[in-house]
Amino acid sequence: MIEWTPEAKESLEEYLKHVDRLSRSMGDDATEIVQGLRSHITTEVEAQSGPLVTLEHLNRVIAATGTPQQVLGFTETGSNTSRDEAARLVREIADEHSEKRLHNHYPDRVRAFVLFFGFAIPLLALIVEFNSGIMAGMYMDPVPTIWHVAAGVALLISILFGDIVVVRLVYGKSVRWPKLALFLNAYATALATVYFVVYLPMLPVSTVMIIAVGGGLLGLAPMFCMLSGLYHMRLLHRLMPHGMIPRRTARKCTCAGVLLVAVLTGLYAGPALYTKHLVKQAISDDAAERERAVDWIRTLHLEGAVLEDCYALPGKQLFGRRVDNWEEEWISDKSAYHALYYRLTGNSHRSVPRPEIPGTSPFAGRVAFDETVMETWNDIGGTEVAGRARGLRLKESAIDVNVTTFKQDGSGPAIAYIEWILEFRNTDGWEKEARAHIDMPPGAVPSRLTLWIDGEEREAAYGTREQTREAYRKVVERRRDPALLNVVGPGVAMLQCYPVPPSGTMKVKVGFTAPLAVRNGKSFLRLPYISECNFDIGPKLEHAIWVESTVDAQARAATLSQEQSANGTMTLRGKFTEELLQSSDSATLEFPYLSADGSTFVGELNGTRAQAVPGPAPAAEVSKLCFVLDGSVFMRDVPIDWNRVVQSLDGNVQVTAVFAGQKLETFSDSFFAPDAGLATWLASRTFEGGCDAVPALEKAWNLVSSSAPGQGAVVWVHGPQLIELSSSEGLQQLLRRRPANGQGLPALLSIQVKSGPNRVLNSLTGMVERVPLVSSLEDTLVDCAKGGTGNDLQLTYSLTQVAEPGIEDSNSSAMEHMVRLAVNDDVLNAISSNDPTWKTEASKRAQTVRIVTPLTGAVVLQTKQQYAEAGLDPSADEDAIPGIPEPSEWALLIAVVLVLAVTAMRSRAARRNAVRTE
Repeated sequence: MIEWTPEAKESLEEYLKHVDRLSRSMGDDATEIVQGLRSHITTEVEAQSGPLVTLEHLNRVIAATGTPQQVLGFTETGSNTSRDEAARLVREIADEHSEKRLHNHYPDRVRAFVLFFGFAIPLLALIVEFNSGIMAGMYMDPVPTIWHVAAGVALLISILFGDIVVVRLVYGKSVRWPKLALFLNAYATALATVYFVVYLPMLPVSTVMIIAVGGGLLGLAPMFCMLSGLYHMRLLHRLMPHGMIPRRTARKCTCAGVLLVAVLTGLYAGPALYTKHLVKQAISDDAAERERAVDWIRTLHLEGAVLEDCYALPGKQLFGRRVDNWEEEWISDKSAYHALYYRLTGNSHRSVPRPEIPGTSPFAGRVAFDETVMETWNDIGGTEVAGRARGLRLKESAIDVNVTTFKQDGSGPAIAYIEWILEFRNTDGWEKEARAHIDMPPGAVPSRLTLWIDGEEREAAYGTREQTREAYRKVVERRRDPALLNVVGPGVAMLQCYPVPPSGTMKVKVGFTAPLAVRNGKSFLRLPYISECNFDIGPKLEHAIWVESTVDAQARAATLSQEQSANGTMTLRGKFTEELLQSSDSATLEFPYLSADGSTFVGELNGTRAQAVPGPAPAAEVSKLCFVLDGSVFMRDVPIDWNRVVQSLDGNVQVTAVFAGQKLETFSDSFFAPDAGLATWLASRTFEGGCDAVPALEKAWNLVSSSAPGQGAVVWVHGPQLIELSSSEGLQQLLRRRPANGQGLPALLSIQVKSGPNRVLNSLTGMVERVPLVSSLEDTLVDCAKGGTGNDLQLTYSLTQVAEPGIEDSNSSAMEHMVRLAVNDDVLNAISSNDPTWKTEASKRAQTVRIVTPLTGAVVLQTKQQYAEAGLDPSADEDAIPGIPEPSEWALLIAVVLVLAVTAMRSRAARRNAVRTE
């Protein structure tokens, strides 16, 4: 049984109705004509259609049969009246037929719906996104470039053009460019489909957000465009007459439009897909595959794409620079990408400007939600410096230094107390935390932390490392005013201050106690500097420097002027740019050194007694020496005369070298007498990207310890290492359990020639000796090779409970600082011993003398209740708070020194006279 579709039945009845009206107007037997015509059309249609008669089948038969006028044989013959009447009826029937066709195929309400959702809403979405970047901030930037905007405009024009063509076809009017209409319709539909697929994960969210101000409609715009394009495509192919364009040609035009979108998408996304493939290979477990991929990434300069991968921005750059898997994009752990970027460039991903946030360019006025705000919140109170906080900068900086010698006559070791005042400015609208790693002078210990709260200085409370950090974290959660100071590595302190208020400032003061290194008859002090921070230090910022010394002081930098104070002290004052402060040479001060070897200096601070015995640093016997050279890009511009170093080595020393480059390289697994071959090999190394020092240090350590236990040294020459590429736990175990030298020589000597954070070095607290670079690098290397540590002076500290006699004319202020250094030395020894009891006692002593060590910390809170909750007391041991003497205090100090000196001379003269009398 053959069935007819409702549309076919309705269309046949309309056709026969028109024939009936026209035949009646001409006086014919309308019933007979209609019945005969119905029978004829039905027979023809069912013969051609098969089991189901559709509207298309009917239209073909009617087209072959003819219009009602043609069927009835309407001609110009006959009376004018009948002819005019028939013509009028024909026009009415034709108009009515056109209106019915419009009603059936493209009703007004359907057209309005299509134009509103398929054209008006997408146009609104494009305008809103162009000006505000809403979707770019929420999910993905649909128009990151001007070409994407042009493609979107072309899509909307195609939708509108398709609507016009469909209407003309429905009314039976001619279409001038049928091929173009089909091509543009296919282009618009295909492009909208691509966007729809991209926005598919946002479909549920957009549906929920439909009640927002256009927010949900923006996410649904691609779907509306796609559905409108498909609807127009169906009508175009159904209504386009065969005489206007063949079916095959119509299909070719449609395929051409789809192919254009496919080709453009492939050309645009292809490089991104290949980049993603290389990045995946570069972080794979296969070493050979990894090295090949890294080489290709460098060759093609794709570091920017890797930098984008370092940030968890789900799919934001699909139409920007790269294409990612959806599942992978939601992974928050990006450590593999961080390590890869460091290997490629030598920089941490957070040490360079963050990739452009989608939606902020290239069009002026587009502002998307800055996800760095959320990242900054997540980093607050953490243990990492993390990335730069938007709007946070260092506003003011002042460094005050007080240098005194152990003896009042200017002889003996010198000791420095340094106070660094830092003021931070926040120009952003959100609260920010200032975080910084401060590289201290060699051997220094943090000894003061002060925070200004409501214009008043508040001193820190000292407790265990865990206790102070937990107190800081809790207060941060309450958005109050804490500051925290911890030691995070050998010679590195971490400062944290929160909150720096919006459009406000925060001021903090950090104090350090530091011994002066001695080299070739001079004392040296390297000023502290910021090696890593999350705030900006502008090129115009100048650090105010003021140095007061009881002995002569010399500055290497021309920006510091020297003058003699009225009270007899030597003053250096001036300003340093950040570049000068970072320079090891410019930021080093020189002082004379008068030996007091063999003397015993005794000091007391808050019930803790310590003594120090200065003497020449012993040169341990070294028979096997291994240089470890950092292969990172930071070392590329460091000139090292290896020929001079090798030629200056003792002939009894055998050497080898390990290169910590992109690949681990060893000069030889055996030790040889120094020769030009080693110097040539070291000088010919290639420095690029960031390198992992841990495998090289382990290799060198094993070579030395197995060849010459107790007589070997590893000298590590390096720059910063911003990312820890591999765990240092194995190296720490070697350093703890297999001492390479039983004569007191540190197993590992570190010479850092470029300022910056070094994660590997920070993890080796108490296990590595940082060598001060106060002379040339070559001289320092030769000294280390001969068993030295770059310092001609060795202070032997010991803690005692017995009131032993000390030097009569010793400087009391210097002795208090000496006690702090002795307690810090005791803490480091306790850590090396791994004795829990010793570490507990050492931690308590450090808290008593108010110093920050790897076991203790300092924290400033806002209220007494907060201190009580944390079990801390900021007023405890207040007598141990150090300070910089004011000018009046200096005058008094000089007077006291003179009185004591005169008294001492008279006492000695009296004793000599008494001896002569006897």
